[in-house]
Amino acid sequence: MAGLCVNVSGGRSPVHDFFMAAVGGLAALLAVIIAGLAIIVALLNEEFVGVLADTRSGLAGDLWPFWLVSALCVAGIVTSAMGLLMFISLTATELAIVLGFAVFFGAYALLAALNLVALIIFQGLNRGQQIAGRPSG
Repeated sequence: MAGLCVNVSGGRSPVHDFFMAAVGGLAALLAVIIAGLAIIVALLNEEFVGVLADTRSGLAGDLWPFWLVSALCVAGIVTSAMGLLMFISLTATELAIVLGFAVFFGAYALLAALNLVALIIFQGLNRGQQIAGRPSG
C-alpha cells in the first residue's frame, strides 16, 4: 500500500496522474452523453413521443440510462477530484479507497456509455422506420 504514494517519475505519483486523467476523461464522457441525449431529443416529435410513451418502459424508461451514466460520470469526477485535492493528506489506505471508487465509477460509466450507443442506434433506426411508414421492430 505504501507504494501508492511513492513518487516514481521524479515528481508525481502515478495515482495522481490517474486522478488527473480520470477527471478529464469522465468530463469528456459526460459531454458525449449529453450529446447523445441531444440526438435522442432531436429525433422526438409528437408522433414519436406517442410511440415511445406506448412502450413498456415509456419515455422515462428511454431517458433513464442517460441519467444513470451522467450520475456515474459525476460521481467519478467528484471522487477523482477529491483524490486530487486531498492527495497529499491521505494515508495509503484512504488513497487506495478513493482510487478504488474512482476506478469503479469510471469503469462502470464507460461500460454503461457503450450500452447507450446501442440505445441511440436503436432509437435512430426506429425513428427512420417510423418516418418511412414501416412498423418498428
